[in-house]
Amino acid sequence: GTIDTVEHKSSGSARYQVIDSDGKKFNVPDKDIRYSMSCPNSPGQASKLYDEFCQAQDTPVQSIQDAIDVTPDLLEMAWEEAAIEDEEGSTSTMTPASFIELVHAHAATSMEKYL
Repeated sequence: GTIDTVEHKSSGSARYQVIDSDGKKFNVPDKDIRYSMSCPNSPGQASKLYDEFCQAQDTPVQSIQDAIDVTPDLLEMAWEEAAIEDEEGSTSTMTPASFIELVHAHAATSMEKYL
């Protein structure tokens, strides 16, 4: 959804009023936010990006795998690579962006990070 208003609490936390794709409003505490990103500057780009995210929510898993070109085998190899780095004492964390870079050798787009 999109953030309509933000209420800052005295404890330092926040509560967001979020509007979903059906136009329903929800009050969401900041601790329940699972994904966020900065919004594009123009309303047209922001609307297009939001529409892409809504479409991604309704997309079957197989279509998502095809869109980001990730098979279960590639996922397994990336998992093993992350486990090797972990055993070597590396403190890096596998993020959506680093995952896409690992399996495709290019920087992840906003949609690839989300999917």
